[in-house]
Amino acid sequence: MRAAALWARALAAAMMLASAVAAAAEVRGKARVVDGETLEVAGRRLRLAGIEAPALDQICHRAGHEYGCGKVARAVLWDLIGGREVSCQPVADGGHADTAGAAICKAGDTDLGEGMVAAGWARAERAAADAYGALEDEARAARRGLWTGTFDRPQGAREPTE
Repeated sequence: MRAAALWARALAAAMMLASAVAAAAEVRGKARVVDGETLEVAGRRLRLAGIEAPALDQICHRAGHEYGCGKVARAVLWDLIGGREVSCQPVADGGHADTAGAAICKAGDTDLGEGMVAAGWARAERAAADAYGALEDEARAARRGLWTGTFDRPQGAREPTE
């Protein structure tokens, strides 16, 4: 009886480990760009880990005019991919409320999250990890992308920023 219980526990642990490894397996393929931080690759919806980009319908302000910064962010992500195959490594979610799994995604050698933050079209998700914080600071100082005007903070309390 005792051996059977140990065997059942070992089998359950092995199944959980196999499930975790499968969930963390690389996802590779052509990407469909959903918005400035979300892709669909090989039938999976993935959110670029460590960044916050404007919502697709988000409006920002520059030089006294409104513009669709969410649509611009999506176009910038599309350009970063450049028609190349994308490879994504799923990572821990970090408690993000959406349904897309978080992943570090690359097109060739280009880290897409890094590229979005460096271009100024996404903010570093500093609460989760500060991997892109210095890039955000550089983009802000150089007034690139979103930093050329004003915008509401993406994916959060929608606090105004400068």
